[in-house]
Amino acid sequence: MKKGLLALSLALTLPAFSSYAASGAVYGKVHTIALAGKNAQWGPGYDGYVWIALEGVNTAGTCPTTSYSDNLIRFFIPPEDELMVSFALTAKAAGMQLGIDWNDSMKQAGGECLARDVNLK
Repeated sequence: MKKGLLALSLALTLPAFSSYAASGAVYGKVHTIALAGKNAQWGPGYDGYVWIALEGVNTAGTCPTTSYSDNLIRFFIPPEDELMVSFALTAKAAGMQLGIDWNDSMKQAGGECLARDVNLK
C-alpha cells in the first residue's frame, strides 16, 4: 500500500517539476540587434534595453519568437550589461558566432528571455 502511494505521489509530482524552467545555450550569427531609446514604443522602463536575435534560433524552451526579428527568438540584455552588448556588436561586425546562455524563467513582460551571458565562438 505504501509503495503504491509513493508511486502515485511521484507520478503526480514529476510532471509539475518538468514544467518549470528550462535553460541552455544557443549559437548563431547575429541576425538582429535592437535598442530601445528613451521614447521606445514599448513604453517607459524599456529604455536602454537591447534585444538580440541569432540566425536560425527559433527554439529555446518557452522563449517566444517574434515577427520583429523574422520569427526568431529575441533575447534581452538589460542596460547595465553593456559589455555583453559589445560582444554582440563585435560578433555582428566580424561575422562570428555569438553564444547566448538563457533561462526561460527570466523573462520580460513581452515574454523575451534574458541573455544571462554571451560568448564569441
